[in-house]
Amino acid sequence: MSEAEEAAVEAWLDSHPDFFEDYFHRRGSRGLVDGWLRRRLAATSSAALGTVQLAPRSLSCSVGSGRLLGQRSHRIRKASSELHADEGSIGRTSPAMPRRHALPALTEEAATAREMMLSSLLMELDSGRLRRRIVRACRLLLAADRCALFLAEPGGWLRLTADTVAAEAAPTEPEVRVPPGVGIVGNAAATGQTLRLEEAAKDPRFNAAVDELPSCATVRALAAPLKHPDGGSIGLLLATSGGRSAAFTDAHEKSLQTFLALCSASLRNSELFQQSQLETKRNEVLLDLVRITFEHMENLELLVNNILQYMRLITRCTWCQILLIDDPSSAEGSFDRVFELLADEADGTDKSAGGGRLLISSEIAQSVLSSGEPLIVPRAESDSRLTPAERSRIRSLLCLPVRNALSEPSGLCLLMNPADGRAFSESDANLAEAFALFCGLGIHSVRQRELAETAQKRQRVALEVLGYHAAAGQEEAQRLARSLVPSARYFGIDQLAFDEFSVPEGDTLLCSIKLFQEAGLLAALQLDYRALCLWLLSVHKNYRPLLHHNWRHAFGVAHCACRLAKQSPELSSHLSPLEQLAVLVAALCHDLDHQDPDGFGQRAGLDPLAELYSSSVTERRHFSRCIMLLSLEGCDILARLPQAQYSACISLVERCILATDLRQHFESRPGLQRQAQTGRVDWSSKPQRDLLLGLVMTCSDLGTFAKPWPQHRRVAQLVTDQYRQLSGRAKVESSENAKDQSHDLSLLAEQHVAFIKSVCLPAFEMLTSLCDNLEELRSGCQANLAEWAALAAGNEQPQVDSK
Repeated sequence: MSEAEEAAVEAWLDSHPDFFEDYFHRRGSRGLVDGWLRRRLAATSSAALGTVQLAPRSLSCSVGSGRLLGQRSHRIRKASSELHADEGSIGRTSPAMPRRHALPALTEEAATAREMMLSSLLMELDSGRLRRRIVRACRLLLAADRCALFLAEPGGWLRLTADTVAAEAAPTEPEVRVPPGVGIVGNAAATGQTLRLEEAAKDPRFNAAVDELPSCATVRALAAPLKHPDGGSIGLLLATSGGRSAAFTDAHEKSLQTFLALCSASLRNSELFQQSQLETKRNEVLLDLVRITFEHMENLELLVNNILQYMRLITRCTWCQILLIDDPSSAEGSFDRVFELLADEADGTDKSAGGGRLLISSEIAQSVLSSGEPLIVPRAESDSRLTPAERSRIRSLLCLPVRNALSEPSGLCLLMNPADGRAFSESDANLAEAFALFCGLGIHSVRQRELAETAQKRQRVALEVLGYHAAAGQEEAQRLARSLVPSARYFGIDQLAFDEFSVPEGDTLLCSIKLFQEAGLLAALQLDYRALCLWLLSVHKNYRPLLHHNWRHAFGVAHCACRLAKQSPELSSHLSPLEQLAVLVAALCHDLDHQDPDGFGQRAGLDPLAELYSSSVTERRHFSRCIMLLSLEGCDILARLPQAQYSACISLVERCILATDLRQHFESRPGLQRQAQTGRVDWSSKPQRDLLLGLVMTCSDLGTFAKPWPQHRRVAQLVTDQYRQLSGRAKVESSENAKDQSHDLSLLAEQHVAFIKSVCLPAFEMLTSLCDNLEELRSGCQANLAEWAALAAGNEQPQVDSK
């Protein structure tokens, strides 16, 4: 583009300012604006200040300031008045300051520089730098000798946070704090009105300790409050000047009020930014606290010490304690456990804290424990609720309740003596409450773990004592292991119609060993033979001397289950050695420690197992005793199994024992009937295998109903006699037990007829339809049914010896 064309375009833009402004708004970038501002400022900054009439003025003030310096140098903290280049304001070494009467005459360049300075306030998020920029910008705006910014604190106090003239104070000197209503600063903040004084020293509200600085005598003063958006006061800005300066005008006051509105927004932005940063840090700390809470669940002392370290770090206190109690209702004495951490030592727990340790009976402890609310004591040295010994060591105190998972008070958390000498604030209390919450949950979890471990140790001791009495002797097991085991034919256990009463009590143990050998389990699963002998003796020992539910009955059920698995080609070919072992173990243990005729005592709530299980209470009792015997040292016949096979075997044993509960059988009967209708079993389906194993256990438990009539009749009489015997000793009465049990044989026969028709015969028919070569079960049951039917009709009354 030629120069003529450029000139034409520029002229057209000059004549169409609306178009240029709209184009700039749409297409202008931030970099373009920043570049224009930098060039504009570099070219005009010196001219902008030179355009304004300047009066040479030294920052040292009138005569007599030396006296003021001597009076106040120990109370005012220094805030450097030098300005950095990036803050865009005049430094202490500037030779001149703009006069206030020249304020309305600022050129466009000076106004641009001031706008840049003000825009820097909005972009500044660091609170310290922002406060310094505010007072320097205010000093430039008003051409004042001194500007100071006070921020409000709880209770109406004001704290000096930035000052353009204050000298460097020693780090140990306290900061300047103004009480409510004291001096020009306090009065302006209390009333919320702007104060402009021409002769400040003569005003009755003037207070030299607050309103005057060393090296700068105050003649004129302008104090204006900073307003929060909701109308409240967040602080106050004080501008002062000496006698050689011109007076503050209405224009200055109006400009200051406009400027302070911008400052309030900037301070609010900085506060929100710092709050967000603080919240982020707090969340990180809380996440770390959750992590260490779950990392140290095994040790209460380690957990609490880590919590104390985090708490002291985030609240910046020099001394913290966690006091735990076991009994919150205790009115006297000390806390049960005390954990303590001091700023100069990191090993404190359970160490004497001298006179600074609270007692449960103290007023503060009782107040916090009863109310459940945190308590802040800003000046502990003057609090009458503390003892003299406590007041001598505690300056400021924050006391919070520690609650467990049930929201019950379990102790106190004490934070004492902030490192910067200040009092604890509500923000500290809110953060500490979150810590106390996690602390309480962590302590409760660790304590519950400790209680559980203690209970496990007691249970282990009880099981050892019980196991000592439950297990058989080693010498007896050695004798059994050395005994010769005859063949299956010698005892007659190779027949399904085997009579368990035909074998002496001692030989039943040898027969049981033979059952394991016949099934090939010792070799297939590498069972320990000596452990098997000790386990069989222990099982025999744990059966009560009942008439029917005794060791001989368990042996008969185990024999029947083994013969079914051996005689049926389907069962012998598809049942794994692990399943056969589970069935045999379950059969031998399915009535362990049997003591009730029908489980009525457990269902009536007389047994603790009834509180754990709503069904199959008696069978679960048998299973628990079975697991106890399998866990005893020397009786653990499953110890050589791999972990996966061990777990699978225990699960199978449980299902097989529960299958002897007829209620379980009735629940599974529909599925069994559907299988029986098809006449086959899907051996690849685990549910169908489990149903069939349950049916095998049920039929084995009812196997006496398929035995020859003399054997079956003897067992039926034993069951009847046992029921009458145990019912006579029962202490619980019910409508069932209250009925008089008839001795009439015909009534007994009718009951057996009904039971066989509804339970036994359907079970045997389903098993024979699913497994071949078991017709003997159904035919034997039908023969016994005919015998009972004849007895019910009164045709025959044979005498059977049940002894």
